[in-house]
Amino acid sequence: CAQLRRELLKQKNLNWCLSLKVRSIHMKLNSLYAKKDQLERSVQNRMKEIELQMLAGGSNPGASADQAPAEKEGPRGDPTNEDALNEEKKKVEELKRMLVKHERSIQISEVEKVKSELELKSCKDKLNEEIEKNENLYKKVKTYEANLERVKKEGEKYLDELDEVRVELQKYRCANSQVEERNKLLQEEKVKLAQANNELKIRLQRVQTCLTDSRHRERAFISCSRKIMSVVAFLRESGKGGGFALGGKYGGAMRDTLGDKVDELLGDRMGDTLGYTLGVTVDDAQGAPLDNALTPPLRGDTTFAQTELQLDAIWVSIRALVGVKREFEGQKDELERVRAEAHAAKRELERKQRSYEEVKQQIGQLQTKQQRNEEEITTVKEKDERIIMQLRQTIQEEEKLTNEYKHRNEYNLMRIRRLKRRESKMVHEINQLRRYVQENKSNLERVNDMSNNKIKHIKERNKELITNLDDVHIELQRCVGQVNTVSKNMKVVEREKQKLTQEKHVLKSQNGELAKELQIYRKKNQVMKMKVYTLNSRIGKMKEKIKSTNMRLSKIVKHHTKCNGNYKEELCRKNEHLEELQRKQKELQEELKEKEKTILRNDECLHKLKEEIKIYEHEKDILSEEIKKKNLLITSKEEKIDMLSNIESDLLKEGKVNQLKLIERNKEIKNNLVQMKKIKVENVKLNCLIDKIKKDLISSELRCKMAYRDLEKFRKEKKKIISNLQNDLEEKEKCLQITDQRVELLRRERDDGQSSIQHELKLLHNQVVELTTEKERYRGKVQQLNDELQQSQQKLKEEIGSNKESKKKRKSF
Repeated sequence: CAQLRRELLKQKNLNWCLSLKVRSIHMKLNSLYAKKDQLERSVQNRMKEIELQMLAGGSNPGASADQAPAEKEGPRGDPTNEDALNEEKKKVEELKRMLVKHERSIQISEVEKVKSELELKSCKDKLNEEIEKNENLYKKVKTYEANLERVKKEGEKYLDELDEVRVELQKYRCANSQVEERNKLLQEEKVKLAQANNELKIRLQRVQTCLTDSRHRERAFISCSRKIMSVVAFLRESGKGGGFALGGKYGGAMRDTLGDKVDELLGDRMGDTLGYTLGVTVDDAQGAPLDNALTPPLRGDTTFAQTELQLDAIWVSIRALVGVKREFEGQKDELERVRAEAHAAKRELERKQRSYEEVKQQIGQLQTKQQRNEEEITTVKEKDERIIMQLRQTIQEEEKLTNEYKHRNEYNLMRIRRLKRRESKMVHEINQLRRYVQENKSNLERVNDMSNNKIKHIKERNKELITNLDDVHIELQRCVGQVNTVSKNMKVVEREKQKLTQEKHVLKSQNGELAKELQIYRKKNQVMKMKVYTLNSRIGKMKEKIKSTNMRLSKIVKHHTKCNGNYKEELCRKNEHLEELQRKQKELQEELKEKEKTILRNDECLHKLKEEIKIYEHEKDILSEEIKKKNLLITSKEEKIDMLSNIESDLLKEGKVNQLKLIERNKEIKNNLVQMKKIKVENVKLNCLIDKIKKDLISSELRCKMAYRDLEKFRKEKKKIISNLQNDLEEKEKCLQITDQRVELLRRERDDGQSSIQHELKLLHNQVVELTTEKERYRGKVQQLNDELQQSQQKLKEEIGSNKESKKKRKSF
């Protein structure tokens, strides 16, 4: 690897040196081409000037008009001028031919220049590609070394893991033996517990039967005691209210009757308790203690029914007696009230007769006054109506005038807006016309100035052409001198060519050195091949080791298969247990579904109750609003009654009330009193309804609360049962998953170990093959680059020689 790095560094340095030399050659070529371009430009500029002067001399009309007679007389008098002109024409033609040849040579050189640039670009690209390939080779060598180290480390890891697996297998065997012993002990304990549970179930059944009998007796006793307590309480209330007073005789009789009945019905066990309770209740009601003890024995369950029937009969008879007494007392009170009301009614009738006679006298006086007032009011009304009609007519006329003025104003505003728009348009058009006139003026002035300038320029040009004809001969002589200088410059180019040949020899010597370095590189490649062969031998040894490890792994796999069989048997047992649990879970889920259905029904009932409660509340609000309205009506009518009563008293004092008004007001008062009574009756009914609704609401709310409590308890119990079942299932599933994961991990580790080793061996073999192929390619490419460099150097020398020859020719010209 170190040798490869050194060789790569050497190759990089050589490539860098070659790139520098190529750049220097390229700079020299660019300088030569620049000089050549300058010469070509100077020659072309000079030729263009000569052609322009000749054309200007031929196209001058003034000179042709002045020289027309001279041209007619020319062949007669001046033959020397014609000879000179012919010689100059020949020289010009020769110069043109030389220029054509020179242009062709320039085109050829440009084509060659383009070719050389393309070749240089291709060489640079190839060099860059080779550098990238060398870097890739360097990276691959690093990866190869890293892979070897990784393979070694992984082999050591696999051996350590195998030892750990063996230790774990021994631990699992010990654990399995312990688990089997524990399972045996647990099964024995299960059998014992099942026997004990059966015995306990039998005992529980016996206890439950005893409890049910005792509960039935307690319920019957409680019902009897409640009825007796209700009778005693009723008698106490009736005694307080003025009804039956439990005196000495009556109290003793009650005790004797109750004691005899209870002695006949109750037995030994219940006699003491019931006697105590009856004694306490009667002592509380009367104040004297009970002397008779209730000790006879019970005769059976039928006695409770008989006692209940007899107690009901006693209760009904007592209530009937008390009711009769209360009715007699109520009738007496009503008779006294009726007598008092009759005396009061007589007194009120006498007072009203007196007041009625006084009112008749006052009504006669008021009728006369009322007639006078009505006549005055009619006259005043007629006058006011006439004035109102006149005012209405004047208002209508004024409204018509205002509408006409409004229409006129709107029409005038429309006309003003139209005129403003027309004015704005006219102003805009005037501005456009002004701009157009100004632009035309400026354009005319510009045209005039341009025409004057052109005339002046033409006159000056004619003058210059006349002067240039004299200068043409002088410039031709100068051109001949410049051609001589060009020939001298070509000699200088030949000298530079000799220098370039010397540089060429130097480059050849450098190429020889590069060939020697290539031979050294080939030797190093042979050394690398030997190293690769040694690596292949090491790889063969590693394969043998891997085979031995595979044998060990196969033995381990067999052992794992046995363990897996044992695990599968245990899994089958656990699966059966899980199936039983799942069945129980399904049964519980069905029960839960049924209970959820009942819950939904209860929810629907609750929703219905809530809706009814809302309806009752709404009705309650409506009734309360109606009550408020009727109370307001009552208050308003009471106020009216007070006002009317005050007015009546005032009128009676002043004597200004009409008999008709009094009759109407009396009728209104009577009607109001009747309505007042009706409203009061309705208010009483509404209050009763409100009380009933309140009681219903309270009872419904209590039912809802109780239902919600039962639902919450049931939901909590359901959640607890489900959570317990889920936890059991999750624990068992986790145990199964852990066992499955361990088995799969062992299999995967075995398969992954074999596949990774084989894959890495294949990769190493492929990398060796790729390295050999890339080395061979690299050798061929190096040879191609050397050949291309030689060809490019030859082309450069040829171009330099051609450039020197062209320079010499130019100098000779």
